[in-house]
Amino acid sequence: LPLLSSAVVTAAGEAACSAEGGLGRRAPSEDDAFDDEVALATVALLQHGVEMQPRRRQTCEMSVLVGNWTYDNGRVTFDPPSGYPPSGVDCEVFQASFNFFGVEGRYNVTQIEEFVNGETFDLLGFLPTMKLKFSNGKSNYFHEGAYDQSTDTLVEDLSYVNGKPVGGSMAELHRAPG
Repeated sequence: LPLLSSAVVTAAGEAACSAEGGLGRRAPSEDDAFDDEVALATVALLQHGVEMQPRRRQTCEMSVLVGNWTYDNGRVTFDPPSGYPPSGVDCEVFQASFNFFGVEGRYNVTQIEEFVNGETFDLLGFLPTMKLKFSNGKSNYFHEGAYDQSTDTLVEDLSYVNGKPVGGSMAELHRAPG
């Protein structure tokens, strides 16, 4: 494979991946020499088994949480990030407002890999699709939680604060109708 400039490789990749996801042509440009170089690079990349993939829209896994969720003694409302839903939006942190037992506040909700307090959700027969961290920056604490896509259920573990047991219960939230 000959050495190619990054501009040529980028253009070749874009030429090989049209919006339809297959081989396509780049719009003609005034610089025919560059177009010829891009065409040759595209063929070279394909001949060497380099697979070109069309650019895909970024998806936000947590977008499924947007909306109102209710619990016997409270509610949680997830707000979409500013600028949502266009692709490329940073959706690593969702804002949520809550009201549990008459106490109101706001959370920053993030997706996590592991629970600090172990796999307590497994004890409930709950199979988390997403593991979550509900952080309250104003009061400087967090609860962990999980979402189960198969039952469209959200659980927030109110019995642990900052990974330490404090008593209390798990809040099993269900999507509010409407």
